[in-house]
Amino acid sequence: MSPADYQRERKLRGTQAEVAAALDIQRETLSRRETGDQPISREAELALSALPKADRKRRRLRCKRHLKFKVAHYLGEYSNSARVSVGP
Repeated sequence: MSPADYQRERKLRGTQAEVAAALDIQRETLSRRETGDQPISREAELALSALPKADRKRRRLRCKRHLKFKVAHYLGEYSNSARVSVGP
């Protein structure tokens, strides 16, 4: 498995911190594997593959909430200055 493949698989399962905690390894070890500074053993590959993939629905909801906040902020709804009214 190449470092790029390892990183892609890790991202499907969570952040570096989340995956490192699940594998009971240091986050730095995970980072070194993803950059190619440390070889990826067959055992490491299988351990990563055994982890469940992250819930994409939860991520989508988090992204939608973030987008909603950004739009509201842009419209001035969360600004401390003058508020902007949009629509009826």
